[in-house]
Amino acid sequence: MPFAIYDSAILKERSMYSSFRCKRFVGFIVLLAAASIAPSAFGAGRMPPLRRYRDLKVYTTSAPDKTRPGRILARTQFVNEGPRSLKLSARLNACRPIGFAGAGFARTVAPGKSVIWQWRFTAPTALKRQILTGSTSVNGRVERDLYIAVQGRDPVDMRADGLEKITEAGRVVATYAPRALSSIEAELAWRKANRPIPALMLASAGKTDYTIILESEPASKDEVIGDLQRVVKLQSGAEMPVKTKAEGPAIILRKADLGAAAKGLYDAYRLRTEGRNVIIESPTPLGLRNGIYGLLTDHLGCHWFQPNALGEEVPIPKDKTVRLPKLNEAHGSVWSSCSGVSWGRSPLWDARNRAVVNYGRMSFGHCWEGHIHPGIYPFDKFPEYYARDGKGNIRWKASSNFCSTNPDVIEIVAKNINNHFKSDPNAIVASLDPNDYSPMCLCDRCLALDKKYGQTREDGMQAADRLLHFSKEIHDRLEPQFKDKYLGILVYGLQIELPKTAKPHPRHAGIICDMMWVYDHSRPWNDPTSSLNHHFYELVKGWGKLLPQFGYYDYFGQVSYLGPWSMVHKMREDIPAFRDLGGTFLMLENQPLFITQGLNHYISGRLVWDVNVDVDLALEEFFREYYGPAAKEMREYWLMAERFYALERPSSNWYPRAGIRHEFWTELAGCLARAEKSVADLPASQKRFADRVKMVSDAFAYAQCRFEHDAKYGWIAQSLNRLIDHGAGIAYLRKHRIALEEPQKKYSGDDGYWPPLAPVYSVIDVDAAIKQHENPAPAGMPNYKAAEMPGYSDAETFTEMRKTMTEIFDFPKTGWKFAIDHRNKGISGKWYATGFNDSKWRSIQIAKFWEEQGVDYNGAAWYRKHFTAPAIEPGKKVFVVVGAADDWAKVWLNDQYLGEQNLPIGVGAGTPFALDVTKVIRPGKANLLAVRVDDPGALGGLWKSIKLMVK
Repeated sequence: MPFAIYDSAILKERSMYSSFRCKRFVGFIVLLAAASIAPSAFGAGRMPPLRRYRDLKVYTTSAPDKTRPGRILARTQFVNEGPRSLKLSARLNACRPIGFAGAGFARTVAPGKSVIWQWRFTAPTALKRQILTGSTSVNGRVERDLYIAVQGRDPVDMRADGLEKITEAGRVVATYAPRALSSIEAELAWRKANRPIPALMLASAGKTDYTIILESEPASKDEVIGDLQRVVKLQSGAEMPVKTKAEGPAIILRKADLGAAAKGLYDAYRLRTEGRNVIIESPTPLGLRNGIYGLLTDHLGCHWFQPNALGEEVPIPKDKTVRLPKLNEAHGSVWSSCSGVSWGRSPLWDARNRAVVNYGRMSFGHCWEGHIHPGIYPFDKFPEYYARDGKGNIRWKASSNFCSTNPDVIEIVAKNINNHFKSDPNAIVASLDPNDYSPMCLCDRCLALDKKYGQTREDGMQAADRLLHFSKEIHDRLEPQFKDKYLGILVYGLQIELPKTAKPHPRHAGIICDMMWVYDHSRPWNDPTSSLNHHFYELVKGWGKLLPQFGYYDYFGQVSYLGPWSMVHKMREDIPAFRDLGGTFLMLENQPLFITQGLNHYISGRLVWDVNVDVDLALEEFFREYYGPAAKEMREYWLMAERFYALERPSSNWYPRAGIRHEFWTELAGCLARAEKSVADLPASQKRFADRVKMVSDAFAYAQCRFEHDAKYGWIAQSLNRLIDHGAGIAYLRKHRIALEEPQKKYSGDDGYWPPLAPVYSVIDVDAAIKQHENPAPAGMPNYKAAEMPGYSDAETFTEMRKTMTEIFDFPKTGWKFAIDHRNKGISGKWYATGFNDSKWRSIQIAKFWEEQGVDYNGAAWYRKHFTAPAIEPGKKVFVVVGAADDWAKVWLNDQYLGEQNLPIGVGAGTPFALDVTKVIRPGKANLLAVRVDDPGALGGLWKSIKLMVK
């Protein structure tokens, strides 16, 4: 890695971007000054606002001291990217294990400049890892805590696993400089002393003169108006009715053009007072909804920190009076679209936090198989449609891309895209993204196109130019009424590198993905101490200059790891930096592990709505209001987890690394034990605080147990190529069965009170995991055959069913119709209906995985089968019995929805289930069975027999 972190050219470039952003968003900043960039508390002579983590950066690198063996020369660099000089001082405490006596530093840093503090330490032979602690002050007041991680030489035979090997005696591997609590408390004290004076009284002691007048209705009207009424009643005891005509003071929802006040903002609203009236104005229903939640959150103090009832915190005034100051403010999101903050798990929570923008309509992904599928265009009849190698052979039939220069393919895709926009008038984008990491075509025509754009590689591994060309070809063929729509291709995989010479057309959109298996999630991607992230940073800058609509995709909820996954230090810099570099929308993958990773969800949601939000104050709000008497201990818990991750050494695929450290679990467990003690004797009125701590503690214990299994006997061990003792794995699961099953029962259901533990596809099924240890899977999962799987036979599958039911019909294995549903249109499109035309669907067999039949796909797909039902003895109940659906299924018969199998992942995949069809089946006549199967990963499909049975 470079020893000199930033040179003057880079600083000048970054300063230029900062200047560009200031000019572009000055109107927005003025509007949000009170909420987003309120003055910071630095003492009597208050300096202009410091935008922490955007104006002041702190980085450290190191190198061997050539004059003395074993001594390491470290350089901590302070970078001032803000518009004012900063008088800095820093201090590092002594650390005896590395022979460091402590050191101090002081310097004034001019705007756009940096200074370097040089210090030394001696690395002992057995150095493993040490954390140096200290602080940084600005203008004489402590502003940041300071942590610097030092690590010793790696063993010669150590596997890299995405790490840069340390060959010197010691190296500084990470710097973390979070805001000091004293600075946060000074900020809060200043805000409290300068809060606006109340001017209106909405309600008091069970009475109100106010009504709610809907001149225009907000989105989700019943929920949002219900929340407004409920909060007023909780805070004052008063019922605030909804009326069509004002007979006194009112909260008025009004459709209105916001003009210059909302320029550059989306789903915006204006909130103002006029006499005694409170007026919420917006041109859109979403804006009106946001206005109500803006009133509730920003002025009445309500927060929805987590989903469901336990996540809500509504402050109750001591005098039961609801007051407001005079208001005249406009707010909106700078993002043109956002989705994924709860990954679809909690739409109401998203809405309450204003974390979904423009219905998340600017979203797209892998789709080529949906346009040219071998079920419709068989390989043997249309080989020229598919990606081929230099000899003309189709590349990777399991999930082949198509040939994007084939004239017929271009016309087919163009027709599909036009039909997409016709069928969905609200759509603003259609996807043209290739299949996930599938190889590109190497035919002469495709390679010639590459060369035309200056791409000399002939392996298809850098495909950005040809994909931009393809997007232009499709846009040229859009019908006139769709020319203003966007065509989207991910900036990802084989097309993430910048194009050589191709330029996007004006309606092309791209989403750059911070792929955790390639880049470094231990720190923000604008941190230059990670070489992996330096490359990604250059890609963001380059694509930001090219794309008219530029999106960002990241993972702030980690589905593969259920423990604390603390990403606030990363997202707080990445999301604003992305906006600074030309980003226009977000598409996040926050897997819904709210109990263990919920702080990520809350803070990312706040940044969606307000990219300039003071994250430190948002964090303190979370700790104090959500945990109440346990705020101190839970602050320690969350920030300790954050610190563990921020001080990991640079690497890709790093999310299990903190968990591998024993001290990670023991120290966090200590925090939780102290938190539980602090809420042990609360009165009933404060039970929610104890529940919130207990919830985190339960989930933490579950995650630790699960992680220990995975690290010793599961996927983490496999990823490290460790020899697995399957017998010990079985013993571990049996010993810890209760610890692994009870939290799932308590928190995985949706009872309206507890936030969810994890999505069903993330939690472990103990019995299924034991079976996997008993029959360890060979390598090459796509080569699995259903008939070779344990428990495949009808005798094993239907043994229990046959004890109470009699088989009357065995569905044929062949002759089923099949289609993938990657856009999730099947239910709304009534693919289950008897009148639906499935003539273009491919044929498929049941009792086989779909991967066995050339469908290498994860997601939703449909099976349809017309059949003649046998005669049924009067008085008998009839059931359709599905032998197994990997992983979940919904079933229809003759247009009627029967029910579903939605057991946890690994359980439902091999479990038969029966659905009553007595009132739907047509004996002796034609019937239609339709099954929607959802497979999130690995193998999928209806891989066992299906029967009709009676009892």
